[in-house]
Amino acid sequence: MYAIMHPREAMGMEGTARQEEEVRRRADFAQLYSNFFESHSKEAIAVIDYNLPYPKEEFLKFLVEEKHLLLHGSSNQNLEVLAPQQTNDGAKEFGNKKAVYAVTDSVLPIFYAIRDRTKIRGAIISGYEADAETGEAKYEFRMSREAIEAKPWTRGAVYILDHSSFAQGVNDKGELVDEWAAETAVRPIAKLGVVPEDFRFINEIKPLDEE
Repeated sequence: MYAIMHPREAMGMEGTARQEEEVRRRADFAQLYSNFFESHSKEAIAVIDYNLPYPKEEFLKFLVEEKHLLLHGSSNQNLEVLAPQQTNDGAKEFGNKKAVYAVTDSVLPIFYAIRDRTKIRGAIISGYEADAETGEAKYEFRMSREAIEAKPWTRGAVYILDHSSFAQGVNDKGELVDEWAAETAVRPIAKLGVVPEDFRFINEIKPLDEE
């Protein structure tokens, strides 16, 4: 004889399984954090040996949400100190200063890290907006058709930073944005190597001239 499961009961079991998976995932992230942050020498940058079955993006999100850290992506994997650089983002005053920039978003720094700038000419658009109803981030990435065809990707690193040296930015309306700046050099706490496959939007980048 077979028991018939009510749809609500099945949904409840699925919800419980998802919750248990989330608990396991966060426990794994916490253990990895302990291994490479709390037990690592403060004199050197911790190099995270990532061997978990979850996307690196999710671990970075954990670091931001649970440990209140900031993220900076670079194709240079050997930086010991992040030095302030003059940016030229005319779209907003905050993004047009000599500083080290960082974010709390876990997707954008991976994109910044895997770009091979020698293969990219012209403007690059990258960012997201939160959906007004769900709060879900809607990402947009654009570059020239020539750059997309050149497959301008490389290995890089996401540098993990203490937020104490940073000030959160505002847009020209005075509203807080997910962009942080430090006007002095910053020494990373750790770094996580990333490859193009870690960027989940790699096949969704649109040309600049496409509607």
